[in-house]
Amino acid sequence: MSTANTTEIAVNVAGLAHILQCSADKVYRMARAKDIPSFRVGRALRFFPSQVHDALTAPKSSWTQSKRSTSRRRRSS
Repeated sequence: MSTANTTEIAVNVAGLAHILQCSADKVYRMARAKDIPSFRVGRALRFFPSQVHDALTAPKSSWTQSKRSTSRRRRSS
């Protein structure tokens, strides 16, 4: 992950949704699932676009278990 440049401006959810061309709800879901790096300023989420781009374009291993399945518990019989 690259470090944030001192001249890079952090964007809010609406700004990142505009950059990614998706809804604000999807940005909140990706941040909650830790798919994209974020930080809080008070109650508001902020993002560095370069870090988000790096996280979304990073190669994913086909052998890793999905975050969704790791968070679920197995039922005991």
